[in-house]
Amino acid sequence: MQVKITHHFIQDAKTIFECYIDKDFTNKRLTALGSQNINFEITSRTGDEVTLNIEHEVPADVPGPMQKFISPMSRVIQAEIWKMNADGSYESYADVDVSGLPANIVGEFLISPKAGGGSTLVATTSIECNVPLVGRMIANFVADATKKTLAEEFAFIDANA
Repeated sequence: MQVKITHHFIQDAKTIFECYIDKDFTNKRLTALGSQNINFEITSRTGDEVTLNIEHEVPADVPGPMQKFISPMSRVIQAEIWKMNADGSYESYADVDVSGLPANIVGEFLISPKAGGGSTLVATTSIECNVPLVGRMIANFVADATKKTLAEEFAFIDANA
């Protein structure tokens, strides 16, 4: 299953990129979204590439049948690679591991300059869950949670970048 969301920012692409690789801004953003016990670490920074890890606990409103798989407070580990492109765009690739969740989650962002100012961010999240009988239900739950979280994240960046 794939979720694709496009958002337009008034801020330029570099500013939005920096929101995602700045420790203080990321901590504020994740805290505003309800995360706890946040650990942000840039593991590598070379030329046009930044690699980082983010670990945090995320609250989730989990429906009854899925409580066997998803905790109401789940530990999330994100390994992200960000690249700066020659055309002024920025892209990221993220492996996302949610403790106890039997799903593979991969996220990709593309932040592009917008003609006339501002920027456009296209977020694509791929979710695979191969659990018999409930796999589609889990994938749908993750997709809905992803849409909600990204909408809140983009609103925070709109207001605070």
